[in-house]
Amino acid sequence: MAVRYYQLKWKMVPRFIADIAGYSAVFAIYILLIVWLADLSGFTGEVQNFQTPASPTPAEVFGIAVLTPLIENALLVMLIVGLQKHAIPDAIITGICGALAGTLHAIITPFWGITTMMLFFLMARLFLKYQRYSNTTGFFATLLMHVMLNTAGVLAGGD
Repeated sequence: MAVRYYQLKWKMVPRFIADIAGYSAVFAIYILLIVWLADLSGFTGEVQNFQTPASPTPAEVFGIAVLTPLIENALLVMLIVGLQKHAIPDAIITGICGALAGTLHAIITPFWGITTMMLFFLMARLFLKYQRYSNTTGFFATLLMHVMLNTAGVLAGGD
């Protein structure tokens, strides 16, 4: 399946940033809803296991906020591009990405899997939206969103 590329122009940067902020806001609302439902149903221990250490070291911050998103997003892009070569529809691709990432993250804790599933679903949609400019533009859109959310999680984590 051939992808048609468009030129990303500087005047589009505010829209690019607004899209990333919008997708991040949707994810934040989803997280708040999941945490509220977990608290309501008595799964607070599971939610507490999700938190990062109270005082993460600079190496932990770098690993969680930069290195991990870089690796995960590279794998995400390779998965999406590979699935596109088999003419799989975008809706199915986003579902596969969300389900696969959620399942892999659920190995650590089920709560993490539930939240990560939605994050990767949104990042796959964001990549597919900006892939028309280039795979690199789509990659950086998802990477920026992922880095911002992981950094916020590290800074807000702990007690």
